[in-house]
Amino acid sequence: MNTTIYDREGNELRKATEEEIQHYIDEYLHMPSSWRISGLVSGEPYGYDGSVYMSGGRVELINELPNVDIDHMKALWDRWVNQSAEEFMLYSDTDDIEQAVSEYLDALYDDAIKAQEEWEGPNDLDDMLVAYIQYERIMTQLERE
Repeated sequence: MNTTIYDREGNELRKATEEEIQHYIDEYLHMPSSWRISGLVSGEPYGYDGSVYMSGGRVELINELPNVDIDHMKALWDRWVNQSAEEFMLYSDTDDIEQAVSEYLDALYDDAIKAQEEWEGPNDLDDMLVAYIQYERIMTQLERE
């Protein structure tokens, strides 16, 4: 599938090259989550004034990325899970990401209760762990294509 560059108003400008697609993806991944919603980047690297966005091909995968603070998400994953997302899902009893995370956190909670420790998990822990697995799966797809 071809990837197309559009101006801010949605007018088709031209087809993107593979190098431009990779540049766009790299730039997009380093944006704050609040900026990623629009998908707009500077048009200058693509030879245009103003903002542009891309659609089609591999670029569609980045639209599926969770809209969360990536650094926060990764920090929570490293602190609470500290294994690859693939390995986490492999050892889970389900293929459903939300259910796997829920069962994992239930087990952590149960272990804390048995050890008579206070549960200290942040309120967004379940959402961030789910987002991490989704993020890793999409990033793996981006690398393969």
